[in-house]
Amino acid sequence: KIEVTVPVFIEGVTKGNSTALIEVQKVRAKADVEHLPQSLVLSVEGMQAGQEIRGKDIKLDEGITLLGVKPEETLVKIVSPEGKKK
Repeated sequence: KIEVTVPVFIEGVTKGNSTALIEVQKVRAKADVEHLPQSLVLSVEGMQAGQEIRGKDIKLDEGITLLGVKPEETLVKIVSPEGKKK
């Protein structure tokens, strides 16, 4: 298995006027050469202000392991327009 650092991207549209903030820009992953991810793409489709994507929420393809991401660690946070100004 090989370890690589991959960027975190988001896809999808949040509900209302909320915005997705990527809290963790890059993560380390471990996988066999044929399964190495180029990036980690997380869906924010339909999420609303106050919701988060944490380490424990991430579903990976078989054979891929994230390294150094704790189950309770927030990778993406959904905020309201007012929350962005703080």
